[in-house]
Amino acid sequence: MRYDAGSCDVAVVGAGHAGIEAALAAARLGLDTVCFTINMDAIGNMPCNPAIGGTGKGHLVRELDALGGEMARAADQACIQYRMLNRGKGPAVHSLRAQADRRKYQAVMKHTLELQPNLRVKQAEVVAVETEDGRVSAVVTANGAVYRCRAAVLATGTYLHGRTIVGDVLRWYANELGYGDEADFWQAVGILHDLDFEQWPEQHCTKEQELLRERGIDERLIHAVASHGYALTVDIAPKHEMEKVLYAADELTGLIGAVALMRPSKSVSDLEVKSVKKKYKDKKFAAGCSREVIERGAEMLGWDLDTLIEQTILAMRASIHVE
Repeated sequence: MRYDAGSCDVAVVGAGHAGIEAALAAARLGLDTVCFTINMDAIGNMPCNPAIGGTGKGHLVRELDALGGEMARAADQACIQYRMLNRGKGPAVHSLRAQADRRKYQAVMKHTLELQPNLRVKQAEVVAVETEDGRVSAVVTANGAVYRCRAAVLATGTYLHGRTIVGDVLRWYANELGYGDEADFWQAVGILHDLDFEQWPEQHCTKEQELLRERGIDERLIHAVASHGYALTVDIAPKHEMEKVLYAADELTGLIGAVALMRPSKSVSDLEVKSVKKKYKDKKFAAGCSREVIERGAEMLGWDLDTLIEQTILAMRASIHVE
């Protein structure tokens, strides 16, 4: 059922880096602004390698700062350490990177939004943007609330048309390894394996067991999703071939994705094993992707590293064609 939830000048959908800056900029210009987020506790959420700046985006952080943005200020408040990268090269490529406390960064950003005049933060999922006469007129939430607005900023990041890559990869492996009748189950495990990571990173692979049992989920699935944390956060060893694939592919998909983004095509469609192996040897590249876990997973499967990389590239290629 739809209902009128009020009006605003600007509706910002998403409260990651982009959504925060958009909401603050609009509010500081004197516009009545509403920022929507699916989870209030995930405002300003950062990845497991919470760095601000660096070679790739350091100039963007400085530009935001020059324009009155908040990212650099929050990074300073939540900083663990600063490091100037590429000192061994010329000054043109020197770049400052700040390593932040991801939870403190979130808290700082949430507090900043809450204190900002002209800005309201709403926990809701926006499912539609409506128009009248070719102009944005409203956004609609999943529970039917209609917020009339003059403009909408979509800062949904990967959630707008994101893919659960590990789920797609496991589905491909199920079909390739002769488990086609269980492809849906394999994919479900891939989708749910990091269920607890964003909200409870310190209880990763433990909290998700509790959450899934509360919902009556089959113990086979619970064991499968938890086993990818073996020797890292839990003592649940991968037993089934699917669990071993998940253990190896979870880290490897991240590494392969990072290598692909370095290529002109930004895609795995033309990526070769030798390109991945070259970056694999560089321990500083995609350092968050554990080579030890990847190699342990390959050993569990009885595969050599080249085979694992090759098969996972093929699985990721197939996933980009899935609609």
